[in-house]
Amino acid sequence: MTAKLPQEPQRKPEEKPPATQGKGARTGPWRLFKNLLLLARATEDQVKEQARDRVKHTIENNDVLKEIKNEFRRDYNDAQNEIAKLSSWVRVIIFISVALVFLAGPLVPDIFSLDVLKVEIENLKEDIKDLREENQTQN
Repeated sequence: MTAKLPQEPQRKPEEKPPATQGKGARTGPWRLFKNLLLLARATEDQVKEQARDRVKHTIENNDVLKEIKNEFRRDYNDAQNEIAKLSSWVRVIIFISVALVFLAGPLVPDIFSLDVLKVEIENLKEDIKDLREENQTQN
């Protein structure tokens, strides 16, 4: 019971390993340095591009924020103006009401007080009695 291990595929003798094929596969120190330089340059360009994008995005966000702040300020100022107008109307109405109560109050006859109503009722009762007596004397 021997288990067979998987074997590597057999290469033909004229076939070279992939690491040594072609010009780009050289791994000398100069090539490594050149690859690192290209990678650094690409990374630096990407970093610059990302920074530019962030700045553009930040500027756009700041513009949007400024626009929102300006709109909020306009709405707030409009609301303050409306409140000022309403409060001035309320003051005018209160002033007129107070003026009517204090100035016109004494001018209105006191017909609604209870004492005056009692006296008026008694006077009416007496007038009714007098009219009945006159009616009876005439008949």
